[in-house]
Amino acid sequence: MVIANKKVLIEKLTGIHSSKKSYYVELKKKISEITRQNLQLEIINQLTKSIGVDMTFKQILENIIPKLQVLISFDILNLYIIEQDKLVNQSTFLVENNNHKHGKALIKYNQ
Repeated sequence: MVIANKKVLIEKLTGIHSSKKSYYVELKKKISEITRQNLQLEIINQLTKSIGVDMTFKQILENIIPKLQVLISFDILNLYIIEQDKLVNQSTFLVENNNHKHGKALIKYNQ
């Protein structure tokens, strides 16, 4: 009787005809995904805190680019500032960095 109740509970938690093992596999996937999303949110929070009011656009990007590379690997970053449907500024950053994990990059700025 108790075993039958456990089986019914597992089926309710995981879906019809799902096994206990597949439930834990799915749970591990969800935990991994949530952990990755939390890391992304942490980095985004650090990025927003690192921007100073008196910093130039270039200084902000030099500070942000290495941190952003933790989330997204890239070698070229193109930024476009558009105001009222008109291109105000276009900037290209070439990031020369063979090891993105260390966060140090040589940034060439073209405006």
